[in-house]
Amino acid sequence: MVSEHIAQESPQPATMPPVGSYMVDIRMATTRPGRVMAHEGDLIFLRPVCGGTEWTAHAEDLRSPTDTERERIRVLTTPVPPAPTVVKP
Repeated sequence: MVSEHIAQESPQPATMPPVGSYMVDIRMATTRPGRVMAHEGDLIFLRPVCGGTEWTAHAEDLRSPTDTERERIRVLTTPVPPAPTVVKP
């Protein structure tokens, strides 16, 4: 008698986004973009785009930002140079 080995699919963990990348939390009624600050076990720590209190999410609760969201993040995170000093004679 030949024993038959049936390969079982093992659950694959969701890919962890790189620290520093921006992701969107889909658990909120309105999506919430945040910057990935750290990983701890299966938790991902995110910070709001404009700063603030971090929150945690699992990889399956996150998605990449759309082009529109990515543009908004770019605008919000681009430093504004100081205005030139005007010297009056």
